[in-house]
Amino acid sequence: MDIFTENFLYPEENKPLLQHFSSYFDAVYIGLIPFFKLNNAEVSSRSKASKKVLSLEEAQQQNPILNRLRPSKTRVIYANDESYPSDKEICHGGKPVTWKQILNKTSLADYKELNRALMTSVGALRQEFQTPKALQILKDYTEGEGIFHPTEGAFDVFTKQQIYKLLKKYDCSQIVVTDEFYDETKELDIVALDETSFINQIGFKHYYLYPQNKTILFTISWDYFFFFIAIDSCKINPNEIEANFEGFWAAAEDSHLWYRK
Repeated sequence: MDIFTENFLYPEENKPLLQHFSSYFDAVYIGLIPFFKLNNAEVSSRSKASKKVLSLEEAQQQNPILNRLRPSKTRVIYANDESYPSDKEICHGGKPVTWKQILNKTSLADYKELNRALMTSVGALRQEFQTPKALQILKDYTEGEGIFHPTEGAFDVFTKQQIYKLLKKYDCSQIVVTDEFYDETKELDIVALDETSFINQIGFKHYYLYPQNKTILFTISWDYFFFFIAIDSCKINPNEIEANFEGFWAAAEDSHLWYRK
C-alpha cells in the first residue's frame, strides 16, 4: 500500500505502526504533546484543560440541534473552554512542561496511564477504559502548580516550533500540509517563512505534514494527545527526533492503541 497516493497517512488503530509506514519509513516515534505554563499571566482563574463539561441545558443553549436530546444520566457533553489560553498567548508567554515532569511529581505510573487520564478528561475513552482516579491525581497536581493540559487532536505551538526547526535543519524547503479528510492540501515554502508564520500556517485541522522528498512524516488524529513521526533513518537522524520531541520509539507490536497495553 502506498500511504501517500492512497491517502492513508494515519494507521488503523490495531495495525502495527512500523508495518503501516514501512513502504516509506523504517522507524516511528510516538511524540507526546506537552503540558505548559504561562509566564506572564494570571492563571488561577483560567481552565487548565481545553475542554469543559456542559449540562444538557447549557449545550442546548449553545446548539439548538441538541434540543432533540433527552436527559440521560450517562451522557457527558464536552465543549471548548473559552478561558483556555490562545496559541498567541502560549507562543509569547508559554513554557513547555514534559510528561516526564508530571510523572516525577505524581503517583501516575507511566506515559500510558497519563495518556488515559488526559483522554478521560475530554471524553475520548469509552466508559470501561476511563480512569477517573488517575485524572483526579493529574488535576490535583496541575491545578496546584498552574500547569495547563495539552490540547488534543492538533499540533500544538511547541511541537510546531520544533517541526519548523527540524525541517529547516534538513533543508526541507517545500512542505505539504493537508487536513484529516484530504480535502485541503497546500504547499508551504519554508524558506520564505519565519517560525511564527509557519506556526500560523498549520491550522487546527491540519493532521498531516511532510516534505516533498518524503523523508519524514508528522501525523496526528482527533481526540489524542500524541502524534507519530515516521522517518527514513538513513536520511533523518533518530537522535534529532529524540532531542526535539518528548516520546519514545514504537516497538514492532505497537499500534495506535499503545496506551492500552
